[in-house]
Order: sequence, then structure tokens, then C-alpha cells
Amino acid sequence: MAPHFHATAPRLSNYAPQSQLLDDLLVAIEDKKVTDIVYRSQRATEPVTYEVCPLGIVRHRSSLYLVADSRSHGEVRNFKVNRIEEVTISPFPFRPPADFNLGDFFSGSFGVYQESGEPVLVRIRFSAEVARYVSEGEWHSSQKLLPQSDGGLILELELTSLKEIKSWVLSFGQHAEALAPAGLREEVAGVLTSAILQYNHPATLTPPGQESGGSGKAKARRKGIRPR
Repeated sequence: MAPHFHATAPRLSNYAPQSQLLDDLLVAIEDKKVTDIVYRSQRATEPVTYEVCPLGIVRHRSSLYLVADSRSHGEVRNFKVNRIEEVTISPFPFRPPADFNLGDFFSGSFGVYQESGEPVLVRIRFSAEVARYVSEGEWHSSQKLLPQSDGGLILELELTSLKEIKSWVLSFGQHAEALAPAGLREEVAGVLTSAILQYNHPATLTPPGQESGGSGKAKARRKGIRPR
């Protein structure tokens, strides 16, 4: 039946080159061993070595994340596996937090981003055009679906991190409206306002080869020099 199934891959991560690294991480998790990881974050120019206690692996949007108690940071953190360059397992065991649970750890997130604090009520209104699509999915364990008389839908969630929910709301364009909290509504409105400003003037396309000022002959003509 394999030829009759297809999975779209808009953003798949290839972990074949990291197969040994993944094996080492799984061993460290299973054996509860303190581990050094060489990690290059998205904004870092150089990799940094962190001493961590690996607790689990999470798959989010086709990417893998290591959840670990980072002794270097003094807290439990996520590390994107694609950005881990080296893994060294020490002989020293660690004791995981007695009350740690992966599901509970992500209970306040709409993905993998973590923020401390109490959950806040998030309310999003969806138009009738996308209401059925939204109602067909389980987006979060806390979700409540409130059908509206116009065929639309209000989705309620309780989250501690709003970073990923903002991008999700924006992905629906005019078919989604962030109602609460006020901070989320203001952030979404700010992004949409900036986007509108970009479309308030005609698009300007730079011809290929002129991104840095054009060819040598074109520069010469502008300066009045006859090219050889």
C-alpha cells in the first residue's frame, strides 16, 4: 500500500546524518547520565557546550527537540536536535525531578516555547469560512469550542506562552481575530499594520545581477567611462 500514501513535506528535518547523535541522546535519557552537548543556537556565531540532564525527546512540526535539565542555565530547557553538533555522555548519573512529566511540562504551550507564570485565557474568533477546519482539530488540551450564530467559532485556550499562538492566528489572515488577552490582540494588530504598510506602494523588483549596484559596465556608463 505504500505507493498509495503520500505525506506532504513543507518543512521536514533530515536526521540521517545525526543518527549516532540521536542514539547517544536516547542512551543518556534511558541511563539517566549527565551529558555534555555542543549546541549552536539560531543567533549564535559559535557553538557552546552545555552540561545537561536529558529528560526526553519531543517531536514538533517534524522537528525533534531535546528536553533537558540544563545545569548551565539552572532550568529545564528545549534544545533543537538539528542544532546539537556533539554529544558526550559522562559516567555520572543524575536523578530526574520527581514530579517531572513531559506532558505537564508543555501543558501551557501551544508548541514548544516555554514561559513561566500562570496561564492566561486566550480567545480567538474564527470566521465561518474556517470554523469547520478549526473545530476538526484538537489544538490544545484546554481548548473550548464556542459556535457562533453567524457560523463562526470562538476558540478558548489557557496558555502561559503566546509566541506560537500569535503566528498561528496570523496564518488565518482575515479569518481569525485575537480577542484576548489584550497584549496578544495588540501584537497581532501590530504585525498586520506593518504588513499593510508594505503593500501600500508598488512592488520594486531589482533585476538579476544588479543587487549590488549592477555590472561593471553599467557602473562605468554611469560614471561616463568607456568600458574596454
